[in-house]
Amino acid sequence: MELKTLTADNYKLAFMERGHGTPLVLIHGSLGDYRSWALQIESFSKNFRTIALSLPHIYPKPLKGNKDCAVILRQAYDLSLFIKKLKAGPVHLVGHSRGGALALILAAGHPELFRTVVLADPAPFDTIIPNSPEVLFELRKRKAFIIEAIDHIKKGELDIGLEIFTDAVSTKGNWERLPEAGKQIRRENALSLKNLISDGQVSYTSRDAGKIDMPVLLVTGEKSPLIYGIMHTALENFLKNFKKIQILKASHGMHRDNPKSFNEAVLDFLIKHNDQEQKFDNNKRST
Repeated sequence: MELKTLTADNYKLAFMERGHGTPLVLIHGSLGDYRSWALQIESFSKNFRTIALSLPHIYPKPLKGNKDCAVILRQAYDLSLFIKKLKAGPVHLVGHSRGGALALILAAGHPELFRTVVLADPAPFDTIIPNSPEVLFELRKRKAFIIEAIDHIKKGELDIGLEIFTDAVSTKGNWERLPEAGKQIRRENALSLKNLISDGQVSYTSRDAGKIDMPVLLVTGEKSPLIYGIMHTALENFLKNFKKIQILKASHGMHRDNPKSFNEAVLDFLIKHNDQEQKFDNNKRST
């Protein structure tokens, strides 16, 4: 597939596109890029115009040095422009991890752009999860391993830092089990971890989540770390229209750990709601 670009606010966003029909936009998580969805594109493109993009300042134009551009609110703005420039009407949106947090910001701020939203273990926002001792412990643990990973990456010890982070957000030994291509994707996007802690401190509250009225699918892995379960539970209290599923034999990277189950579950949700919307649109035109 040819790598394409679309300019949003003077920045060229790189993306891969395959298939026809209603657009389906895939947002990767930390350390990822458009290549992170390699196990989904073929399956999804049989029913949708599937677009896997790289966020600004991610491979093939990764963040360099001390620049601080890959901040979540800025990327959400750029992505809203990207979707508008597609000029294809409301899209389906799938976001994983930090991409899920981005999807939450977008869905609350621009609900008219989306038919449905799929949130695969969205990264936590400190301001929406409970302020309990258990939650604070999990947040401290998360921040500690992120800081440790970033310290190694800044020293040029990429694989050490990436192993710390990759294992902490999934299961121990996950880094070692990754194919070399998967490790290389993470190396090329290592500096994308720099803003992960500050991203989580962005103000996102129950009021924001309550603005999301399109159908939402919450997806988690059977072995996903507790912090993602805490975020899911918080969202369940405020989302108006959601369904939750668990992908068996999978951790946080469920779309890689068990792609068959992940793809089937997501497609089932998307096709169901896409068909319902099309029937609604047809009925409106006939009246």
